[in-house]
Amino acid sequence: MSKLSSLLTIALVSVAVLLCLYFVLEVVKYEVYFHFVDSVASKTGLNMYLVYAIAALCLAPFMLAVGYSLSLFSRRRRRLGATILLGMAFLYNLGLYFATKGTSFAFDSGRPTRYYAITPDGIKYSDRPGFEPTYGIALKAVTPDDIRRLKRIEREPFRRVDPASADWFDSITGDPLLWYCRSAEGVLEFYSRPGYHTRTREPLKPVTKEIYEEWSAQEKAKAAVPRSEPNQEPAQTVQGTAPPATPAPPEPAALQTPPLVGEPAAASQEAAQTVQGTAPSATPTPAEPAGPQMSPVARPRLSRTILTPHKPRTVTLLAGTRLSVRLAESLSSDRNQPGERFLATLDQPLVVEGLVIAGRGARVEGRLFVSERGGRVMGASHLAIRLQFLETSDGQRVRIETDTFEVEGPTSRGRDAAKVAIGAGLGAAIGAIAGGGKGAAVGAAAGGTAGTGTVIATRGKPAVLPAETRIVFRLREPVTLTERLR
Repeated sequence: MSKLSSLLTIALVSVAVLLCLYFVLEVVKYEVYFHFVDSVASKTGLNMYLVYAIAALCLAPFMLAVGYSLSLFSRRRRRLGATILLGMAFLYNLGLYFATKGTSFAFDSGRPTRYYAITPDGIKYSDRPGFEPTYGIALKAVTPDDIRRLKRIEREPFRRVDPASADWFDSITGDPLLWYCRSAEGVLEFYSRPGYHTRTREPLKPVTKEIYEEWSAQEKAKAAVPRSEPNQEPAQTVQGTAPPATPAPPEPAALQTPPLVGEPAAASQEAAQTVQGTAPSATPTPAEPAGPQMSPVARPRLSRTILTPHKPRTVTLLAGTRLSVRLAESLSSDRNQPGERFLATLDQPLVVEGLVIAGRGARVEGRLFVSERGGRVMGASHLAIRLQFLETSDGQRVRIETDTFEVEGPTSRGRDAAKVAIGAGLGAAIGAIAGGGKGAAVGAAAGGTAGTGTVIATRGKPAVLPAETRIVFRLREPVTLTERLR
């Protein structure tokens, strides 16, 4: 009988140990191994097989460190195991930092991973949304157009520019491309990049619409001031006579006829003209008053056809208008943070009153308003998103307000209860074998505590919206659009 009870005890202890190992492996599998593989593959773009090989290589020292840290009889082993785990965690995060330091978008979803702000000290970057701490400028998520523009700003030498021949604002994002400083006399000076004024050391400010209007008004005022022409000669007028004509060159001596004594000058002129073979000039008529000179040959006026430009149309998207989109990236409550932007595309064209506002595939931007991870004991994961910007067919970037789309992750209440029950049952069985009824009670309490600890150590599954998910939003407020003519 004693031999049978010993075998039963060994069997139950073996089963308990195997179940505990199963729980530990589940925790390692989902919380460590898969998290390591997903994060490394999604952030670096490495081949999945290479990532699995790296994970398998790191698994052996990790399990050894876990075993050392749980040693009950050696304090030295526990310290060594904890040191190894901390070192592996440090190397993991340091490696991800160097691997993603120069990237701006996630490899798997294309979502932005960097945020920027243009300050007088230059362009400041961050890996999360918020505000730049020195100047309080809001950080913006980078876009492909921003990357090209920011690189151009960084390459552009600091110099003064002529605002009349430079672009003031980006044609796609609307961000400023010039920076200005106002002198003590009120004169605006413009520069190619942010920085400080070379004489006053005042920080340069980005141009705004108001600054452009002020500069335009100054230029119009300068153009309206009349300019005197330095080569203009004063009009020579004599009362009752016209300005003197340029004297004609003298005639050749052979053709000039000297006037006879007592002959008037007019007769001598007629004789001179007769000698030259020309008809005598008619008697001069009295001079007519000066007036506008008419061209001897009237030019016909050519008729021109004036083309009336097409007037831009204005339409209104009413509240409740449906916008069907497809996500261009995956969203997860474990990975994404509230305030982050995401990209999507129109699944169906948006047409109002026969005018194509945006075609299928048009770019749409949204924002995460809620991203909550599942609780360790209670609470399911939660995601809530809205649309904020729509790119129209004529290149406009229109702000919109839509309703909120929400999704929750699966609950783990049934699995959590099963883990606690299994732990309590195993503890009761082992305790009953070791110490009878009292031992069963103690074992059940210990097993239940172990099962509860396993539940607390693991979170619930995240709420996920995979890429290419089709979602239908509705406008909360009407939007008025004016067609942009090209």
